[in-house]
Amino acid sequence: MDKQTVVENIRALASEFANERGEHQLRRDLHRADFDKIRDSEYLLTAVPVDQWRIFESVKKATRPICDMLSILAQGGPSIALVSAMHPAVIAFGTGCFCPRGQLPIAMPGRNKGVRCSKPL
Repeated sequence: MDKQTVVENIRALASEFANERGEHQLRRDLHRADFDKIRDSEYLLTAVPVDQWRIFESVKKATRPICDMLSILAQGGPSIALVSAMHPAVIAFGTGCFCPRGQLPIAMPGRNKGVRCSKPL
């Protein structure tokens, strides 16, 4: 998976959220289905290191692309983009991996949603 594919997936998701804007604006809570869509867009891979066949290279290289993805998402779903940007737990929630401090989520090849925690850093 490359960054451009994730950006295209986020763009499609933002368009979907924009079409549902009226419904979203009436909500007073967050829906699991929206976070499932973010997971399916592969946005969560932005936190998984490149050496684990994913996107994250370094803070310096990842910050701008991740901010761009969130900006695109915010065009269609500002609330969900805000939560995704401000709460790293969204990544853990989507992957099912709640890693202890000093550990990172690591992709497990060949498994659907396969993520485990790294050894302590």
